[in-house]
Amino acid sequence: MKFLISWFLISDGINTIGPMAALFATSKFKLSETQLIIVAIVVPLIAAIGVCVFYIIERLFNLTSKTMVLINTVWLALLPIYSLLGFRLPFGMANHWEIWLFASYFGLSLGSVQAYCQTLFSSLIPSGHENEFFSLYLTTAKVCVYISLSLFFFSFLFSKFFFFFSL
Repeated sequence: MKFLISWFLISDGINTIGPMAALFATSKFKLSETQLIIVAIVVPLIAAIGVCVFYIIERLFNLTSKTMVLINTVWLALLPIYSLLGFRLPFGMANHWEIWLFASYFGLSLGSVQAYCQTLFSSLIPSGHENEFFSLYLTTAKVCVYISLSLFFFSFLFSKFFFFFSL
């Protein structure tokens, strides 16, 4: 149960970063639809590379799946922090080229965090109950998509609402 709660939070973060990054790229950097499509193609391609890179790291340092989940989660959590630095510093999503750095970094961690979470979860499942537990795992991820996008929508709606009344 603890893992599913953790997976819910990780999945929520992953599912929130994507739409927020697309909105940020189009509003701040004025990326065209073609450029957004290219970014959307680059992310899964680099995710495949990320799975291989983190697998090599796991084997090289003889790490467990749990350790790899923690490393990948911390690695992924640094991405929004870096992006927020751009509001105050000359780096951190302040330049157009950083969109590609953001997409590459996100892709590198995206594939590996999903792969290691599934691997860790499969080691926690009692034998003979794989179908029930993996359906719960996938349901948790799908519910998370609706919750994160709803929170995103309402935060956007309320920010426009409060901006209107602050004029």
